[in-house]
Amino acid sequence: MMFEMREQYGEILLKKWNLTFRQVLDQDNFSPIPVATEEEYRQFTSQFPFQDPELDKLPFPKKLPFSEFVPRVYSQLKEFIYACLKYYEDLHLRYASTHTHTHTHTHTYNI
Repeated sequence: MMFEMREQYGEILLKKWNLTFRQVLDQDNFSPIPVATEEEYRQFTSQFPFQDPELDKLPFPKKLPFSEFVPRVYSQLKEFIYACLKYYEDLHLRYASTHTHTHTHTHTYNI
């Protein structure tokens, strides 16, 4: 019974985040992110672990080589993984079982 509930909740999480990811994608303009200042650059790199030594050398203003989609999905993906882990933690499952199911659900998004 507990395993069936876990699977059902996993499916609910997948549906919820699938909709969230779709909304992020639908709202994206697919344009590189322009950053005018060092502060803006730090704001984006604090949300998403991006490193590009060549881009770091360029003067401001500059453009990040990805659209808003990337940091927004990264943030949502972290929330999705946290929600999965939190739920499995509350079920008091073994680490191996939790890891397997979280991996299975995140693999759905080809991560």
